[in-house]
Amino acid sequence: MKLKKITIVSMFLLFILSVILPFNNTVEAATGSQVSYSFSSSNIQGGQSFDITVNASNVSNLYGASLDFSYNPALIQIKGIDKGNIFKNSGKMVNSYTPINDIKKGIISFTEMLQGNVSGLSVKGNNSLFIIHAKALKSGTIPLKTISNNVTNGMSAYGNNICVKLANSNATSIYYTPVNSSIKINDTSLSVNEVNNRSTTISGKTIGSGTVNVKIGSKTYTGKANSAGAYSIKIPVQAAGAKVYINVKNGYGYTSSTKTITVVDRIAPAVPTVNTINTKSRTITGKTEGYATVIAYVGSKQIGNSKADKNGYYTIKISSQKVGAKISVVAVDGSKNRSSGRVSVVRK
Repeated sequence: MKLKKITIVSMFLLFILSVILPFNNTVEAATGSQVSYSFSSSNIQGGQSFDITVNASNVSNLYGASLDFSYNPALIQIKGIDKGNIFKNSGKMVNSYTPINDIKKGIISFTEMLQGNVSGLSVKGNNSLFIIHAKALKSGTIPLKTISNNVTNGMSAYGNNICVKLANSNATSIYYTPVNSSIKINDTSLSVNEVNNRSTTISGKTIGSGTVNVKIGSKTYTGKANSAGAYSIKIPVQAAGAKVYINVKNGYGYTSSTKTITVVDRIAPAVPTVNTINTKSRTITGKTEGYATVIAYVGSKQIGNSKADKNGYYTIKISSQKVGAKISVVAVDGSKNRSSGRVSVVRK
């Protein structure tokens, strides 16, 4: 149903022209004619209003033009379409129509043409044909893949989603070369510096003057970036492995996608305790951080290691050591943070 509707509207211009003017079945090809696109912003962000300009260049005897545009209504909202400078500044009477504007389905059509039995316009260089007023709703990409004729086969054929028809004063089609493009809506940029189990702030960079929201558990901490986009928000110290959720609201009222940050462990385990070791000992026992790896050395030589249980208790199997030997025991956590060594002297 949607395809049929577009097909009917895309023929609207030539139908009207054929009624007003004598119809000629010959198709006129304008050598070097092009239809292209430009945008009012090079960095379109969610929430931002912007214009899509449909341009035409090197066209002779242009009497009328029509536009059918099928878009994703979840990504952009079309507010309306105006005549471009070609017709607006022509100095001639111009009729314009918007036969379809279906916001829910994402379909809009627009037709503009000269009035009466007058000669067509000469377009030298690149000039605006239509100006589409839009608002970005969220990040994503909408193609502008153009078809100029034969919409009976479907505007969506081969991924086409925009049809631009040009007609001359003889009510015949003007062919052109389309220069395809796309509408890219960027998510508001947000970088976050490392958050570890010593951190008392969350910092990073985002859009200038953006409002940054940090959620930890059930609490939210909010701060504003400076004009250059730098931000720093105070938070309570968090345990290693905790999740922190961060997003930013830009100046257009759009909230970015949420980044999830895991708190990094940067605190070394406490120095292990070591129970008495003598010449008959075949194990070293003590306590440290839960699940830490405990390693025993004599000088630079490793003599044994083991993993502590959840409560931090460990047992390292060793061979018997000489009286007076100095054994150093260290603990290493899952983030490779290393404690200082606990030195124990082997007793008799």
